[in-house]
Amino acid sequence: MSLPLVSVVIPAFNAERHFPQAIESVLAQTYRNIEVIIVDDGSTDETPQLARAYARRDSRIRVFRQDNAGVGAARNRGMAEARGEFIAPLDADDFWNPEKLEKQTAVLVARGERWGFAYCWSNSVDREGKVTEPIVHWPVEGEIFEALIYRNIIGNASVPLFRASALREVGGYLTRADQGGVQGCEDWDLSLRLAAKYSVAAVPEFLVAYRQIAGTMSSNFSGMASSYQFAMSGLRHRHPEVPPRLYRWSSGHFFMYLLNTAYTAGNYPECFRMIRHLLAADATMILCPTIYRVFIVGLLRMLTGREILRRTRRPQTGWTPRQVLWIPAQILEARRWGTIKHGTKIE
Repeated sequence: MSLPLVSVVIPAFNAERHFPQAIESVLAQTYRNIEVIIVDDGSTDETPQLARAYARRDSRIRVFRQDNAGVGAARNRGMAEARGEFIAPLDADDFWNPEKLEKQTAVLVARGERWGFAYCWSNSVDREGKVTEPIVHWPVEGEIFEALIYRNIIGNASVPLFRASALREVGGYLTRADQGGVQGCEDWDLSLRLAAKYSVAAVPEFLVAYRQIAGTMSSNFSGMASSYQFAMSGLRHRHPEVPPRLYRWSSGHFFMYLLNTAYTAGNYPECFRMIRHLLAADATMILCPTIYRVFIVGLLRMLTGREILRRTRRPQTGWTPRQVLWIPAQILEARRWGTIKHGTKIE
């Protein structure tokens, strides 16, 4: 039997530093029946020249250029040009494990038409591409719509493998213009629209390297917050049957994610703003010790201008005070997770 064609869509804007690693990870895939669609979103660096050089080297690669319109519009352009039965987006600063497409394609082919996309797990990597930590994951699949509202268990835009027919039914990504000039949560929004209509498959392996560095879209905290609120507003309108508490819990977790991202970036004024947002969204998040550490450490570093109270990693023996402080928040999380329809757990 011939293998189905997979269309890899790479939106790229001023991505010359990391783009080669992204495209090389695609060309190294063990799944060979692919086409690669690169959409240059108005780059002003060497990205267009790099893309054209790769297209000359490999006939499976096609390059399109457009005026800068944002990542959602670039992905939509790539999907419109795609000819594959499956579509795999890859951001130009991320990269894949060689078996990523093979394993996701196999599970979708085996499951059938009612499974709209497959996801896997991710590792965070630094500017040099070295793994910094695994991203927290939830091994569930099937009917995961409410679980996906609660937390973005897909993780990032470079993870899913979509069934093209499902995408044609629900439409493409929100664009920057759709969101009033912001962007950041259009991948979560698209996953939610698919999960509302289709089952979702999981490949429980770390197959994606997700790069978060200063200056990328994921570090634009205000824009990400506005994009999240826009996406959730649309979701509330489409699904009034979803309990309001689920949206509150979702908001609390999302602003906690932005708080951690801002803290890692050393943006302490943004940390304080995110603490205000997450407590306004879900007051029970005050049980999380992270809030107190970020507030105290951030304030001291702003006042002194020094990197004080830097945590050092030590061999762990028994329960630490930090783990004990987390117990109330973990109990609350377990109770909430137990009330959500989250599909089938993967052992």
